[in-house]
Amino acid sequence: MSERIEVLGDTYTLLATSEQTNDAYVTVHAVVPPGHGPPPHVHRHQEESFYVLSGEMTFWLDGQARRAGAGEFVRIPPGRPHCFKNESDSDVTMLFTVVPAARIDEFFRAISGPPDIPRVLELAPQYDMEILT
Repeated sequence: MSERIEVLGDTYTLLATSEQTNDAYVTVHAVVPPGHGPPPHVHRHQEESFYVLSGEMTFWLDGQARRAGAGEFVRIPPGRPHCFKNESDSDVTMLFTVVPAARIDEFFRAISGPPDIPRVLELAPQYDMEILT
């Protein structure tokens, strides 16, 4: 059974959780409104991959911007600074997977609700992540 949560203004539906996959991976369906997306960050030991279902998302990897539209795949290797932002006028939907899971779904649950950047900064290191400010 999937679980829907609000994370920094985006809607995440947890399709495969760390508990379900024995911490092998987490898969999320994301709906990202215009102007939204996470702050720049680094997953120290996790790979993150994105598949855009609808709309067009701008991804940054190592300071380089790349736009990806429906049907495109973006891979973020471990340890690389990255983020994404919806710079369009409509929602973007995508699937993303984090491997290994590193309990990232627990992080999403812990920061769900109204955006609280100090809480994000406080909790990120517990999930092998660094938020770049």
